[in-house]
Amino acid sequence: MRYNEEEIHRLALDEVSGVIGDSDREYLHRAIAEDSHAQSVYQQVIRQFADPAVQQAMNDSGPGHFDQLTNKLHRKSAVKRIATYSAAAAVAALAIGYFFSFQTPAPPKLAGIKKHQVALEVPGGGTFDLSDTSGIIQLGGVSASNGNKLLQIPEGEAAAGKWVTLHVPEGKDYQVQLSDGSKVWLNAASTLKFPLAFAGVREVFVSGEAYFEVAANALEPFTVHMEQTEVIVLGTSFNINTYKTVERVSLVTGKVMVKAGTDSLLLKPGFEVTADEKKALQATSFDEHDVLAWRQGIQVFSKAPLSDIYTSIKRIYGIEIALDEAVDKHSLFTGSLDRKQPLTSFLEVLRYSRYIHDYYYTQDSVLHIK
Repeated sequence: MRYNEEEIHRLALDEVSGVIGDSDREYLHRAIAEDSHAQSVYQQVIRQFADPAVQQAMNDSGPGHFDQLTNKLHRKSAVKRIATYSAAAAVAALAIGYFFSFQTPAPPKLAGIKKHQVALEVPGGGTFDLSDTSGIIQLGGVSASNGNKLLQIPEGEAAAGKWVTLHVPEGKDYQVQLSDGSKVWLNAASTLKFPLAFAGVREVFVSGEAYFEVAANALEPFTVHMEQTEVIVLGTSFNINTYKTVERVSLVTGKVMVKAGTDSLLLKPGFEVTADEKKALQATSFDEHDVLAWRQGIQVFSKAPLSDIYTSIKRIYGIEIALDEAVDKHSLFTGSLDRKQPLTSFLEVLRYSRYIHDYYYTQDSVLHIK
């Protein structure tokens, strides 16, 4: 079926401007999947975003101009094609509009996965237990390599459009190398949904905590979707934490745009942005050593309430905790937990520091704290 290219172009502009409706988005992506001409028009919009002039205009523009420029782009899209935009202002509008990336449903959690199983959910409803699988595994026509807590997806187009979901349980961590060469480190109790091969637009979904090293590709921006926010990058490294209701994006290198609802913020290295349930963005500096310490198996606490300590113990060690006494809401703990050390070493620190009175295990392996 041949689709109207002008209509596809208009819808593509609506999508990168963040104003497309659900039905139009569904129509657009069906068109680019079925019609090579429609796909070409769509990719033209994406390539225009990657133009060096666009990137320069994006870097020179402050976050406060985003809504104005996006609205400007949307008005122009009704009467002009991108190819006719020669002025730098129009190019800047396109670049900034793209940061209002399209949304797709968040990945559902898969029922039936074993408690300590690193599971890869594949098309058709099956799963691979990566914890017990080493070597080459076949995923929808792609020969992926798994071993040493690393899943590597080879580059290829045969599996474009086929999505898989990696579930990392409590007490575990895992790494994924995506088909474009980007690397993702997943902390315990985290999930990553990604395509076996990217087609035009690189996007993934994440919950929990993850560290990204995104492979640079000027023609294909990289989008990370979370429940409340999303991050758009071209090539950079950053940390994402969605364990709490406040989502946190910490930028190590490069530049990223963080979007939550109608709010957006351009982030620079050494700063992190948080978004609460109201989708309000706030940027502050952060300590890279503390934020990324989890990659070395260390959890750093700074004036953390005891409830956060117990939640972290459960996630890091994958054990159940029962409180024999109510949590002291006024006690704040500063220190670190090394997962390479026995948990009892950390519990003894809490006990001798009088944050807890005692602890013990029951026969069902539940840790009791009082």
